Amino acid sequence: MDEKKTYFNNLMVKYFQGEASPEEINHLYDWLAEDPINRSLFEEQHQTWMLLTKDAIASLDIDKEWDSFSSRIIVKRRTKVISMLSSWRVAASIVVFVISAAILYYLISTPEMTEVYAEEANIEHLLPDGSVVTLYKGSKIGYAASFVKEERNVTLEGEANFNVQHDKKHPFIVSGNNLRIMVLGTEFNVNTKAGDGEMNVVLETGTVSLFFKGNESENLILKPGEAAFVNTEEKSMQKSVNTNPNYNAWLTGNIVFNNTALEEVEEILEKVYHVEIVMDENLKDCTLTATFEKQSFDQVINVISETLGIKDSRSKDNIIYLDGNCR
Repeated sequence: MDEKKTYFNNLMVKYFQGEASPEEINHLYDWLAEDPINRSLFEEQHQTWMLLTKDAIASLDIDKEWDSFSSRIIVKRRTKVISMLSSWRVAASIVVFVISAAILYYLISTPEMTEVYAEEANIEHLLPDGSVVTLYKGSKIGYAASFVKEERNVTLEGEANFNVQHDKKHPFIVSGNNLRIMVLGTEFNVNTKAGDGEMNVVLETGTVSLFFKGNESENLILKPGEAAFVNTEEKSMQKSVNTNPNYNAWLTGNIVFNNTALEEVEEILEKVYHVEIVMDENLKDCTLTATFEKQSFDQVINVISETLGIKDSRSKDNIIYLDGNCR
């Protein structure tokens, strides 16, 4: 065993015994963070120490010690008090050391997490395995530092599009609420906030398996062009052919309206362009047929206004108002 290993073995023992200085504890933390092998060694030492301290606590009969102390309190008061205090110190020290070891064990065994938040706009993020996730504004993902070594687990809050690198040995799993989406290599869109307790999953390529946490045997398989509608509260899933051409318009910038009610047009434009639109009630039943390919919001509004013969205006706080009567 080299000097470095000997040093850290001794340092771990000092830590468990409560004799390590603050500087030595920091040194130990740094060493544990350097290499998973170091953490494995610590875990082995920790397990051994837990067994030893468990035996030590079991062998210490506090009631017996107290009775012995009481019967001899007059004859050997000073000697026994010191002995009794020593026994209590041993018990207390063991408890303190075990708690300290458990805390450190928890800290090093809890994987370091990376969180990515699309706070102000849609963002594209490259995952450690080469997969690409595009987050819709206001959405967030999280994944562990061990992402490429085990299952590729990603948590999602909001909406995102995933383009996953193929890897049979390391399944890619997206967790949103209590739903799990498992893939090997594919592209799909997930919205964890489709409504109260509702989620939507639309598959573009490949295959995905949907199941609820703790119930992998009852899964729903999606094929390209299919969509799943999930109620996370009732734990129900239904699938159908995807008939919504604008499910990922926020990602592509391509929007298709085919005799679409203006109320739905409003919702889609608000999502794609991150704007607020207010329209007259009498306009909501008007319909629009048009296709837009990566056009600016102003261009889209101009086309809609001219096509339907309505007026648009913008307030100082950038709220867009639509009024008039449809042609």
